[in-house]
Amino acid sequence: MDLFKFRYCYHGTTNDCAEAIINNIEINKGRHFTDFGQGFYLTSDYEQAKRRAKNKAEDSKNKAVSPAIIKVELNIDLLMGNISAGCVFEEADDEWASFVYKCRIYGKTEKKIFHDFDFVVGPVADGKMRRAIKLFDKGDMSEQEFRNHIKPTRSLVDQISIHTVPALNIIISKEVEQIEFSSI
Repeated sequence: MDLFKFRYCYHGTTNDCAEAIINNIEINKGRHFTDFGQGFYLTSDYEQAKRRAKNKAEDSKNKAVSPAIIKVELNIDLLMGNISAGCVFEEADDEWASFVYKCRIYGKTEKKIFHDFDFVVGPVADGKMRRAIKLFDKGDMSEQEFRNHIKPTRSLVDQISIHTVPALNIIISKEVEQIEFSSI
């Protein structure tokens, strides 16, 4: 995977959270039940971040909330210099599917992160994970069916997740862009 495409990447959020993220990224604020475990997630795909921001705003109980995107510049040279501290999945293969499954199960049951990586890069799993995991755990879905079910759709591109405070040093700059619902 070309890590240089992550030089500029995006985090979809809401206007009420954006300023706090700009001032201080708190990794422990992230959800546990995610592809690569609790962390700060970014994508190289602006449209993917925009859809995520819209969904978060629509899910908010506060109707004054609007979508926002945080544009982040990463120091890819520093990232690549510390590649042994990270994990990179080139594609949505069996190893990736197994890792996603373990991260999600461990995050759900233990409320902790499954791995010790500073960062993880790879495809985004399809959003219908809860149902797939439930069917797989009950034996109603084979391992191959599970892998096929969670493979990314065209609308989900990639992600980089940052899992440790020292890894936040790869961030060079952050800026917020407010998004109007009409432009989504």
